[in-house]
Amino acid sequence: MKKILKRIFLSIASIIGIGIIYLFYYDYQAGIITSGDKIPEYDTVRSALLIVDIQEATTGKVSDNKQYILKNIMLEKFKSSGVSIIKTSEFLRISSL
Repeated sequence: MKKILKRIFLSIASIIGIGIIYLFYYDYQAGIITSGDKIPEYDTVRSALLIVDIQEATTGKVSDNKQYILKNIMLEKFKSSGVSIIKTSEFLRISSL
């Protein structure tokens, strides 16, 4: 009985140890800087507002939630400030099966 418990304990400890080693390796790999082309530096800084509109995808309907209404108010303020606005919206994709 002691041998079985010892084997179970060693198996669990081995799995946990391998998991920890994997996490350290993954953390190391995530910290490596890519070797691609450097992004050029521009003389002027340009700001933009990015709106990803997934309201219906998260609520299932057009919502009257205050947070969604605030988005429209912020959008109007940014339009009047001259900042570039990039907006993406969900769209209905109909597929034939």
